[in-house]
Amino acid sequence: MVGALYHPPAAQYQAFDILAHIEANVLQIQNDFPESHIILAGDFNSLPDTEVVIRSGLMPIVSQPTRGNRHLDRVYVSDIHYDSVKVVRSIVKSDHMAIVAYSGLPKKTRTKRTFRKHMAEQHARFLRGVTPAVYTINPDGGV
Repeated sequence: MVGALYHPPAAQYQAFDILAHIEANVLQIQNDFPESHIILAGDFNSLPDTEVVIRSGLMPIVSQPTRGNRHLDRVYVSDIHYDSVKVVRSIVKSDHMAIVAYSGLPKKTRTKRTFRKHMAEQHARFLRGVTPAVYTINPDGGV
């Protein structure tokens, strides 16, 4: 189950209300789908990290700042399923960084291969063993 949240800097509601809503929804999901993995991510702005953790039981997985030196964008999970979590520059125009969480081996691989140099004599030996192609040209211009 994935939830996205945007808590604006000047919210029209009390922080207590959104925290109670998060708590109620996480409990409902856990009751209805006990085997599900819950992910809650978004821009939490000034919403206290400790309160989200205490009320929801979810674990934060982002430990780096995402806007300047502030931790505004966060990801909370019910179970640790990610081998790596990185904060990277966003590909869209934004002053917020992007969060990338993934499991398994990284997709980038580097392979070093050594190639043998071929000497002129090796090429000559190869060409001696190749049977030349024979083309017959018809007088009407066809091959």
